Amino acid sequence: MNNFNPTLSTGGMPLKQNDLTFIQAAFKEALKGILGGLMGPVASGQIHGAQVADAGSNWHVSEGFVAYNGEIWYVAAADVTKVTGTRLYFVPDISWDPAGSKTYENADIHDTRQIRRMTLAVATSLPDNSFEIFAPYNFDLTYYLMASLQDYFTLKEQNPWVNANLLNGWAIPAGANKQRLRYRMEPDGNHVEINGWVRGDSATFLLICVLPVGYRPSSHLEMPIIEDTTTFTHGRLFIDSATGGLNLEVTLPTSQEICINVRYPIV
Repeated sequence: MNNFNPTLSTGGMPLKQNDLTFIQAAFKEALKGILGGLMGPVASGQIHGAQVADAGSNWHVSEGFVAYNGEIWYVAAADVTKVTGTRLYFVPDISWDPAGSKTYENADIHDTRQIRRMTLAVATSLPDNSFEIFAPYNFDLTYYLMASLQDYFTLKEQNPWVNANLLNGWAIPAGANKQRLRYRMEPDGNHVEINGWVRGDSATFLLICVLPVGYRPSSHLEMPIIEDTTTFTHGRLFIDSATGGLNLEVTLPTSQEICINVRYPIV
């Protein structure tokens, strides 16, 4: 977001009205970006609270916050009388804080603190600067975000890392600072991660481990290994989609350790 440089305030820098406008515009721009990322193409709606309920002859809205035009608006709890043939809308309620009335240097008096709220209203057509609330009238962005996070971490707990069963002389690396080779299903259920270290003396297309069904790539996966003349010569890593075999073809010096870090789709 844009920044009002505080280092320029030394030396008696004047603070002008357009400086305040610049600062406010920077925050509004950043907030619009955040809301756009959270709400996607739905530019207006309830963020938290502001839930509408049928209260007999009235509509009741709870206290909360809504998004509109890249801004967050406060909604006070209120009741609105039902009128046949009308629809529900959130409409702006803009007023001025009396404490913000100031006398300028030229003796003119101006209001400076605008209070911007949204209120529930009924109308036969869309009022200016408003948005309609559609049945079932309630959407709570915070609730859905928290539910999504809970689902993510639940899936993460249900898909823990599994240590690979090493074959053909491949061994767990020495030292506690290197993670042994392991794999897991990502929370989206569509990708597998493999990472960790293995130790071996040499490998001519040797099988490291076998990945179980459900963790194998949708097609054969082959990746080159970049040559490093101080440790090993170039080779390749190959995962067989049919057998689940994770194979490494490379010539290593004695007891050389290699880190493997792979992510691939299974569908």
